[in-house]
Amino acid sequence: MLAASTLSEESKISLLTCGAGDDLYSVFGHSALRVTDEQQGIDIVFNYGTFDFDAPNFYLNFARGKLNYILSVSGINGFMRGYVYEERYVLEQDLDLTLSQRQALFEALKENRLPENRAYLYDFFYDNCSTRIRDMLKKVLGESLDYRFDLAPENDMSFRDYIEAYTFNVPWGDFGIDLALGLPTDKKVTPFHRMFLPEEMKLAFDRAVLLDEQGNARPLVAEERMLLDLPVRTPQWQWGTPVQLFWLLALMFVFLWWKNKLSNVLTRITQGVFGLVGLVMVLLWFATDHTATAWNFNLLWAMPTWLLLAVIPSHKKAAHTLSRVHRVLLLATLLGWFFWPQDLHPAVVAIVVMLGVTVLRMKNEE
Repeated sequence: MLAASTLSEESKISLLTCGAGDDLYSVFGHSALRVTDEQQGIDIVFNYGTFDFDAPNFYLNFARGKLNYILSVSGINGFMRGYVYEERYVLEQDLDLTLSQRQALFEALKENRLPENRAYLYDFFYDNCSTRIRDMLKKVLGESLDYRFDLAPENDMSFRDYIEAYTFNVPWGDFGIDLALGLPTDKKVTPFHRMFLPEEMKLAFDRAVLLDEQGNARPLVAEERMLLDLPVRTPQWQWGTPVQLFWLLALMFVFLWWKNKLSNVLTRITQGVFGLVGLVMVLLWFATDHTATAWNFNLLWAMPTWLLLAVIPSHKKAAHTLSRVHRVLLLATLLGWFFWPQDLHPAVVAIVVMLGVTVLRMKNEE
C-alpha cells in the first residue's frame, strides 16, 4: 500500500528531533522524518539511524568503520515507545512544503527505503541519521531550500568541542572518544556540518526558508510542538571520572617512586597497558576506514613501543634507549600542550606523570 500511496492535501511531513539519553550511543540525540496523511491512513517515521545487531561480524565492522546503517520505516507509536521508556523528549517541526514538494520527498524516501538502497556506510560526522535528512531535503527541494547559514551564530568550535558539549554525563565515554579521535576531529565546524547533530539541525530548520519562483521566502517550519515534553539533560557531578582516577594514581606513583617502593611489576604493567592503548590507536589510524582517527597526537605519549619496554629486561641496551626516547616524548607532550593542533584530554597530564615516573625509575637502574 505504501509504495502506491499518493499524498492528499491533508498530508504533512515533519522533522522529529529527539533528546539525548543517558547512554553513550544516545547522548547526541536523534533525527527522523514523519509522514502523516489521515485520508490515506498514513502515520509513519523514516529513520536513518537503525542497524542490524545480528549482521555478520557486527562488532568487527563497527571497529573498522564498515558498519552499514539502514533506513527503516515504523509506525509513530512504535517509534515513540523507546523515547517514552528512556525519558527523552521528542520535538516535531511541521515543514511548510507544497503538496508537490511533499509528494516528491515522499517518493524519494520510498525509493531510498528499497532493499538495494536502504543501507549506507555510517560516518558519525559526515553521513548519519541527521545529515541524511539534510541532504535528502536539499536533493529534492534544490535551490528552493535555503538553510540560511549566513544567519547561524558564529563560533570557533571544532567537532571535538561539540562532542564534549554532549558527553558531559558520560566522562569515560568522552575520554575514550578523545583518545580514539585524531587531528581531523579538531577541524572547525562550518554551519553546514554542524547539522551532523540533531539539535543543530533543528536550529538550522528554524532558520531555513523556502523560495518560490518569484524569489519570495517563507519559513521552512510552519509549526512546532512537543510530542514528548521531558527535561533536557543537564550536567551532573560525578565521582570516579578519568581525571579524578588518573590523578589519584599519578600521586600514588609519585609517592611510591619517592619512597623507592615503585615495584618492577607495577612499572611494567602500566607500560604494557598504555602500550596496548597506543596499539589500538595505530590500528584505528591505519587499519580502519574511520577518517577521524588519523593523525592522532595521543601517540606522543602512548606509543606502542611501551609494550617492548614492558618486556625487555631493564639492563639491556634496548631498554635504556627506549626509556630515553619515551622520556623525550613525554616531555614534548607536556611542553607542547598549548601548541599541539589537537586538543588532548585533561586526564592525559596525569597519565604522562604516571608514565614519566616509570621511566624515571628505569633511569635510576641504568
